[in-house]
Amino acid sequence: MVCYRKIKVPFSNIFFIRWTPKKISPIHSHPGVESNMFVLKGKLNESLYMNLGDKKGYYMINNNVITPYQCSHINDKKGSHTIQNISDKYAWSVHYQKSINPS
Repeated sequence: MVCYRKIKVPFSNIFFIRWTPKKISPIHSHPGVESNMFVLKGKLNESLYMNLGDKKGYYMINNNVITPYQCSHINDKKGSHTIQNISDKYAWSVHYQKSINPS
């Protein structure tokens, strides 16, 4: 079963995501963007990871439960993450992504 459904707001960098109950996303990053998440409904668990490099895997550096009206932010410097819906019902979040301009 799919862990989420992403709905893009046309002509914008805004996405709504509906998270499937008890499902977790794979470890992933958001290369080249600043990504902000605002939880609208439900409880999401975000785990942050650092890459060990050379295909050696990841290690967890932080874990946080995000509840309605709370935010989270990730970028290349913070690392990679997973998002898990820890409730028995669908959770909803809104995401804004902005490209990082190279220096």
